[in-house]
Amino acid sequence: VEQQDEWLSISVQQLVPGRPLAELAADLDARELERLLLDCGERLARIHGVKTDRGVAHEPSRRSEELVARAVDTAERALGGEAASIVRYGADRLADLLASRGSPETTLVHGDFLPPNILIDNGEVASVIDWEFAGPGSPAFALARWAHSPRNLLREQMDALRQGYARIADPVAAADGWVGAFAIDYSLAELNRKELPRDRIRRSVERIAGYC
Repeated sequence: VEQQDEWLSISVQQLVPGRPLAELAADLDARELERLLLDCGERLARIHGVKTDRGVAHEPSRRSEELVARAVDTAERALGGEAASIVRYGADRLADLLASRGSPETTLVHGDFLPPNILIDNGEVASVIDWEFAGPGSPAFALARWAHSPRNLLREQMDALRQGYARIADPVAAADGWVGAFAIDYSLAELNRKELPRDRIRRSVERIAGYC
């Protein structure tokens, strides 16, 4: 909103019922959790059915040599030379992919579609909250984030999410081969965090290896 030659930011919020899926998951039986994850996948596909060019853009990017060098060094210090080679190869693979394919097709992505932001009320997916990172991006960004974010304790249930997604659209076609690029990109950024625990360094290296 413009007021007296200044731009003011306004946040409009609405109170919605429910508890985060992340809080409820441990108390749900396997069948109920699977049902909710199927519904989450369907909701995710419906979000990706919307086109937008506004908001926070989510694209894989060719990382600077300085950032790659720090990631390689982090892996080598924690896990040794083989891990460092994997990180270097992953960065090169990402750069080659971006050079050959350009940027992926974009739709609306939530930006943080994870169980802490999915509210459950009366046994149903009631709403998805925290849209401040929403904007144009590949559906692969959301699928990679669900599969690899350390904030997602339900990442092992990826198959149920994909099955729910498939009610609306083919998740493989929607991702268009870009999940690996986002996973590598995320891992390189992760390896640049300060004082990263050794287990998270290992997961980042394993993640890169899985897509190389």
